[in-house]
Amino acid sequence: MNAIRILTLLEATTVSGSAKPVLVFARQAQRAPSELPRADLTVALFHRQGQPEENSFTAAARQAGLPLEFIRERGRFDVAVLRQLKEMVERLRPDVLWTNAVKSHFLARAAGLHRKARWLAFHHGYTATDLKMRLYNQLDRWSLRAAARVVTVCRPFAQ
Repeated sequence: MNAIRILTLLEATTVSGSAKPVLVFARQAQRAPSELPRADLTVALFHRQGQPEENSFTAAARQAGLPLEFIRERGRFDVAVLRQLKEMVERLRPDVLWTNAVKSHFLARAAGLHRKARWLAFHHGYTATDLKMRLYNQLDRWSLRAAARVVTVCRPFAQ
């Protein structure tokens, strides 16, 4: 049986928030019954220039045996990220793209990754603390329209 190749895009330095379920899924997938297809999970982490590459999340991911890829950013609006993502998807050829946040949702749509893999987007709800967040929320609404599936994980949005 062929493996299902999954690429998840994360902004994580600790084992919390949206990063924790990735590790839980990886552990469960490793213990799945043999009659189920194998899930080959690769984690792509955003890495901002000047920040340490190794942290508690990378240590936990490596300990779980997860392959790590790094998306190198020079700053907040580094358009070179789009090219890196396209090249990564071409090289890894995932069956499923898994995103967890406004940034990864937007970049997946802007880079056209939804045309290369089935896109599963986890939506964690919105806050409107300032104008910047309201703009990000609008971008997310545009981005999520292209996802094959959107899973809402906060109770108010699920109802």
